[in-house]
Amino acid sequence: MPARLAPATVAILLGLLTASARAADSAGAVVERTYDVRDLAIPIPDFNDAPELGIEKPQPPAPAGADAGAGDAAKSREAQTKELITLLREVVPPADLGDAHLVAERDGQLYVRGSAEAHGAVAKVLDELRRRRMGQVTLEARLVQPDAKTLEKIAADEPVLARKLHLASFHGGDRAGTELSAAEVEALRRIAGTVSAPRMTVYTGQNAYVLVATSRAYVASVVRKTGPDGAEAFEGVIGTVAAGVVLSGRATLAGDGKSAALGARVSLTTLLGMTDQPAPGVPRRDDLKVQVPDFETRTFDVNAVAPDGGYLLFGVTASKRPNPAAGAPGAAEQGPLYLVVHTTLVPPRIPEGVH
Repeated sequence: MPARLAPATVAILLGLLTASARAADSAGAVVERTYDVRDLAIPIPDFNDAPELGIEKPQPPAPAGADAGAGDAAKSREAQTKELITLLREVVPPADLGDAHLVAERDGQLYVRGSAEAHGAVAKVLDELRRRRMGQVTLEARLVQPDAKTLEKIAADEPVLARKLHLASFHGGDRAGTELSAAEVEALRRIAGTVSAPRMTVYTGQNAYVLVATSRAYVASVVRKTGPDGAEAFEGVIGTVAAGVVLSGRATLAGDGKSAALGARVSLTTLLGMTDQPAPGVPRRDDLKVQVPDFETRTFDVNAVAPDGGYLLFGVTASKRPNPAAGAPGAAEQGPLYLVVHTTLVPPRIPEGVH
């Protein structure tokens, strides 16, 4: 039979809850144990500023104090620790804590002691927090663009898959997605190939994005200058245009851990070419030209529930082409674009011996 424990000092240093215990006589009522809550004291950030590809705008300088570094991280840990203390005080019944309990914090340090019943309730709350907070979801966004001949082959060899492709792109796409089997995904990959396949892993409820892009420089404008000798001169101003794919959004595990709610967006920007035009505001000369990027962005909006290991098919939700070159074909004329989202759920990993 384990020895009963008496009051002792309990300390948490930078989120590490430790307890020292001393054997007590039979009248002792206070139990002290060790809880490692460093993982719960670390805030999980959201990344909400997913960029839009296309013509890149100059970024303004960061405001003073924006890069505070470790100081902000320490404040965030302290705030998380305070929230954890508040939650435990609200969840653990006062009757279980008894008169001997002590909960206090200072500079990210937590001091606590209580009854055996209170510690059982604390351990249960911490396990539930880890289950809800530390689970992860991996999203893979595979873009495929079959041409007309490929679609004919799919219709002949995989009629069910061909029907799903038609449904996915009907009236601007279905945000809930169309379920595909692993065999259908493999057939689509084998026949149509892959345009891009970005992947990201997020904590449940976390918002994030991944960017895969390249930039190209071009002459955006021409400015008039006066040289040292007073002669008029002209200088080109360089701009950049970015093309590629952006996967952004949030994934939240269901209560049973067997599926995830997805709220995501995938955008593919294709640079189709450059158009030369006379530079405005300067004399019309053959050597004074600017370039206008011709690019097209196709977007998929995802609002679906995905099972673990499942595949969902989506069609393009919206498409925009700000500066179409005269007579130049758009990206859609190369064939319809489809998105296949593969979802993998990663359950929380609770280290052995941690409560």
